Amino acid sequence: WPEFICDGVETRISTILALFPRPAPERNLRAAWWCFRADRIELASELLNLLGPGAPPEAQKLWLDIALAEKNPLLAVRQLRLLSQIDSGARTSYLLRLAEQEIARVDGSGHPGLPEARRILEALVKEEPQNEAALSALAQCYMVEGRREDVLALWEKAVREARGHAGPLLERQ
Repeated sequence: WPEFICDGVETRISTILALFPRPAPERNLRAAWWCFRADRIELASELLNLLGPGAPPEAQKLWLDIALAEKNPLLAVRQLRLLSQIDSGARTSYLLRLAEQEIARVDGSGHPGLPEARRILEALVKEEPQNEAALSALAQCYMVEGRREDVLALWEKAVREARGHAGPLLERQ
């Protein structure tokens, strides 16, 4: 976005906050969203903080967007855990993203988040044994750990338990 538009958004939001020190939560959320879109992340964070601890799921999703934009893995992990609990419709996708964040955690000695990612993915595959995304993510996790036999066993089990036509699943191995 051009700088003059971003500055205009920030000026208008600041003016609105001065005129209405306690705007409706929906307006705060909308203003925070616009600030985020205008790359005014500090102001977006301030507006989200005004919503307090009982913020709606939309605010929590915006916090996740901010964490990812700022490359803040600790906040991203916290938000993904929270969203997986409060947004049951998108729980699987949040857990997959959480496992991805855990796998991405790297330090000098390796992947400290790998055991947690494996735990999340194994639980997800247990709940949804035909979820191809979860199976693929768990297989990748096993590959990073050097557990090739477990990868094969995982896919063989998925093919054996496949409902309907297992052809497409077999072709992807």
